[in-house]
Amino acid sequence: MIIWDDEENDGAGFTEWKSGNHPTYGNIETGGFNPKFFSQNPPAKHLEPWIRNEAMFNIEMMKYLPELEWGNVEVKRLKLIKTDSADYQLKIGIRKHRKASHCAEAGSSGEDSQRRQDRTGI
Repeated sequence: MIIWDDEENDGAGFTEWKSGNHPTYGNIETGGFNPKFFSQNPPAKHLEPWIRNEAMFNIEMMKYLPELEWGNVEVKRLKLIKTDSADYQLKIGIRKHRKASHCAEAGSSGEDSQRRQDRTGI
């Protein structure tokens, strides 16, 4: 990790060790790798390319999902729990406008089904 940090991250993920004094523990040393911005999350300069790739993947995946329209939304309060809280029942009608490319259609021919199976493995 330290080689990568030095070569690709300009050493920003590692802080040199320093002596200090803690009110409870006495003499201490602080430093080392910052796990929050080094191993748990990418360093800031490496984050933007990752975010872009993730966004482009999600945009591409979205093209194959059905388009849904919400309608006839009904909200009914069932009981009041506190002055700022309650239980509700929601009824939402959903209409699908576009079929996802991998969805089976009722009455489709065996040939269509076989082509779909070859393409998706389903």
